Amino acid sequence: MKRTPARRSDSVTAYYGYQNNVNGACGWLSTDTDYICGLSSSEVSSSFQDNCGKQVKVTLASDASKTVTCTVTDECANCDLYLSTAAFTALGGSLDAGMLDVTWEYTDGAAAPTTSAASSDEAADDGAKLVGDATSDAAAVTSSPLPAVTSEVYSSVVAASTYSEAATSTYSASTPANTGSTSTDGWKLSTALSGEGLFDFFNFDTGASDNSGAAMYVGRDAGLTYANGDGHAVIAIDSTQYAALRNSIRMTSSETFNVGSLVIVDVQEMPATCGVWPAIWMNGDGVWPFSGEIDIVEGVNTYTQNVVSVHTGSGCSLSSNIVSSLSKAVLKSPHTLDCDATIDTAACGFNMNSKTTYGQPFNAAGGGTYAVSITDAGISFYFWQQGSVPADVYSKTPTPSGWGDADVTIGANDCNIGNNFKNLRLVINTNLGGSFAGGVWAATGNGQDQTCADQTGFSNAYDYVSQVGSAFADAKWVIRSLDVYSQ
Repeated sequence: MKRTPARRSDSVTAYYGYQNNVNGACGWLSTDTDYICGLSSSEVSSSFQDNCGKQVKVTLASDASKTVTCTVTDECANCDLYLSTAAFTALGGSLDAGMLDVTWEYTDGAAAPTTSAASSDEAADDGAKLVGDATSDAAAVTSSPLPAVTSEVYSSVVAASTYSEAATSTYSASTPANTGSTSTDGWKLSTALSGEGLFDFFNFDTGASDNSGAAMYVGRDAGLTYANGDGHAVIAIDSTQYAALRNSIRMTSSETFNVGSLVIVDVQEMPATCGVWPAIWMNGDGVWPFSGEIDIVEGVNTYTQNVVSVHTGSGCSLSSNIVSSLSKAVLKSPHTLDCDATIDTAACGFNMNSKTTYGQPFNAAGGGTYAVSITDAGISFYFWQQGSVPADVYSKTPTPSGWGDADVTIGANDCNIGNNFKNLRLVINTNLGGSFAGGVWAATGNGQDQTCADQTGFSNAYDYVSQVGSAFADAKWVIRSLDVYSQ
């Protein structure tokens, strides 16, 4: 039975994404200058293409004079609407914020795109349709040019990888993997991990979780880790309805990291529901915190803003100049610049400003890529939303000197990096409840607007985690790749 929706006008949150010459649900290719959009599964999918090619008018909720018209080319499996980066920025959207409140409606007289000749042998072979001519700056989606933009066009359009969940495993053919070259910054790939191979890099910790958690860490044979149909590594949580301690995963690398290390992890999805405490972090051998800890990804419950941190013993602090110049993060504990975790465990932690760096909005935006470099000059944290990752990251010749300012930097002038961070092991885990997720159960913050006590009706994290296994059926890490570089 055909589903032909009536003309409609919805108020939704729009995310941004990009198809990057990869087939979307409608089977068309596009370039970064195209005004294209993806709609929810109820409007378009690979099995329901009646709305493919229709024109959609998108209006900024806060300013009705700002509108764009885009062509439907894809499904947004986890949201109501996503826009190409060109359309998103034309509405004044910030790629750091990653979200816009908009209204949208189908326009009258929309026609499906004509099929252009493929611009490459590969496109011709798979029968893909092109949205516009990939060799032209002004791409067309029908026999006439794309609709004119009625608002100011911003110039921050970026080349990017695909948003579409169905195609996120495919990178642009213009950025092939290069495992033999050294980047101009001196970084050389030492380990490239994906799929089942990612798990080979780690040892699986077993036993009850720390920090008063409600998780029971189990081995690889428990079936919570696997490669999905796209070849991505999945790290799940047990969803048995009742469990005194719920089975989960904590993996610790067999290799250690020191000065001269760069870690880049491309994450498609992370656990994002009340009760979870997922993290990707590094922890030094020996007694904590004297060999250092670096938190790359951390948050709890339904946070939407990532927390990055460093923890040390005495002798490491933040530069006041660096802290005052931050534009993408804020210091969690501004009363101290000392990173000594024996005095304050929250010291030297930073909340990212963007509300799509973590949690459900991060997942809906197609994920993103996190990077941390450890050098004699300092420790630098970077994050890019899916759709704005530098090309040299995908080509595996990372050049941090060309990435602009880091989101957060721990400078060597106030912290001897080699002395305070040594023999670090990379850890990926999902704790449940515990001192962090449980400690803020009745609080809001970090982009979470409603407490978990209110969301769930449970007064504490432990009872919810142990009694409502169904809540964790879809809570999982999906990691596209993990690359390790040395210098």
